[in-house]
Amino acid sequence: MESLFATSSAELAHQLAERMAIFLSRESDERERIYRQVKRAYAVRSKVVHGDVLKESKTSELIEVSLECDELLRQVIRTAVGDEDALHALEGGV
Repeated sequence: MESLFATSSAELAHQLAERMAIFLSRESDERERIYRQVKRAYAVRSKVVHGDVLKESKTSELIEVSLECDELLRQVIRTAVGDEDALHALEGGV
């Protein structure tokens, strides 16, 4: 996600969530859902990267978040392959 959508490290989770939501959907409800998924993923990522111990009860959430990220990134690839303007935006030509 970072390599595709980030341009700085400031407010990274918000930046990625917002850009992915806008890239993947024109519908406000769908954008909000995508935004929340990415923010959730980056909350989990932050815990792992910064050495926090994930409770065993959070294992199912980790699996769910991983599957959501996988699907979102697949959508990004499908969008880029099927839309020349979207591909151009990912290449930095916004």
